[in-house]
Amino acid sequence: MRIVLVEPPSPKGDAYTRGTVLRWGGKSRVKALTPPLLAAYVAAVLERGGFDVRIVDANVLRMSKRTAIREIERLSPRMIVIDTSLSTLDNDAFFAKDLSHNGTSLALMGYEGSQHPEVLKRFPYVDYMIRGEPEYTALELAQAIRSNAGVESVRGIAFRSPEGNIVISPRRPLIDDLDRLPFPARHLLPQDRYRASVTMVDATPFTTMISSRGCTFACTFCTSPVFFERRWRARSPVNVVDEIEYVVDEFGTKGIYFRDDEFTLNHRRAIEICNEMLKRKIDVHWTCASRADLLTRSLAQKLRASGCTIFHIGVESGNQEILNAVNKKLALDKARYAFKLCKEVGIKTVGFFIIGLPRESWRTVRKTIEFAKQVDADFAQFTIATPYPGTEFYNYVLENDLLVTEDLSRFDPSSEAVVKTPFMSPDDLIEAQKVAYKMFYLRWRYIIKILARNVSPVRIARLMRDAFGLLSTL
Repeated sequence: MRIVLVEPPSPKGDAYTRGTVLRWGGKSRVKALTPPLLAAYVAAVLERGGFDVRIVDANVLRMSKRTAIREIERLSPRMIVIDTSLSTLDNDAFFAKDLSHNGTSLALMGYEGSQHPEVLKRFPYVDYMIRGEPEYTALELAQAIRSNAGVESVRGIAFRSPEGNIVISPRRPLIDDLDRLPFPARHLLPQDRYRASVTMVDATPFTTMISSRGCTFACTFCTSPVFFERRWRARSPVNVVDEIEYVVDEFGTKGIYFRDDEFTLNHRRAIEICNEMLKRKIDVHWTCASRADLLTRSLAQKLRASGCTIFHIGVESGNQEILNAVNKKLALDKARYAFKLCKEVGIKTVGFFIIGLPRESWRTVRKTIEFAKQVDADFAQFTIATPYPGTEFYNYVLENDLLVTEDLSRFDPSSEAVVKTPFMSPDDLIEAQKVAYKMFYLRWRYIIKILARNVSPVRIARLMRDAFGLLSTL
């Protein structure tokens, strides 16, 4: 039985990432596109289950809607699984509508399916919604379809009863042992077509990986507690490094972008991963992310020694009151220290900031911009607060009448404002984001510093490409 997993063409031909392992997606201002890690994991599990699996990444291949549909129909699948995200749900579902069914089962997976399986009512041509972690749910669903058995016993899906009613099956427990999962089926992807921004990795060709899932913290704006129940599950260091070694040897990978929420949550494990890489003499540049208060000097030194060249730090705001209001539980002094550590050991930093959280005003926005400049981050990303359904922030904006639209296609933190604050309108938030990018990046001192640190022609070219891409959107 053949199964095709699909990354549909993106809205308006823009570069969209639909998220990785149940995280949000969004439009890339610099046209960066990363491999669809979730689809690749599902494909690997299905292959191990004996299915003939293909991935059609119409997004990265820049296929038109018609070309993508022709390619999928040419493959004659018995089952189609479409990867989706909150902001692309309507686009992806309407794409599915034009696929010729002819006995083909059609399923959606991703954030929206997990949170709102009742969307089956809106899209009668979609047969199933895969909820939660999709790997083993997709496998059991495919097995039921192959054997023409009922799907009632498959946990983690929504489907229609013979009477047309929406049935939501019991939630599937989270995968306890992530080492059980096969490595993502990267051999099914057009590896040479993906493009990383300079904030993702220092070297290409690149790929993405995930060494752990979840987070034990409970920031009110984050979807991780919604999906992963504030649980952090990690792969073993040997298993992680086995995959690193595999992608380096098999695909010539030179850059790896870890998509974990908290790579350094367990210091011993993080150090063991570094030591295993050093032991095997793996030559690869890699990037990871974690909370600022989870970095120590010894860990930073070990990360750098094993090839980590970029560290992502989620600060969110330069205002302590806002951080307290969203339950970030981070002292700004800890964040300052993390940036200082990285600079001292030679790791580049990317600061992540959110504009529009509770109590945001032009005064607090200016404090955030100044903080990003003061810590001397190598790069900064400023997104607009987005109230993802299921989060405490979503409940907060509803209760305080701060949600300005329910149009899910606009729930994109990279460029849309769907909330207001008591002090700022949606237009103010969009303007504040533009101001933040201009004030951070358009500084002669900053430009000279970045060019001095990236002297190779290849890196200069990547910097210029991303810079022009970003500036063209402001």
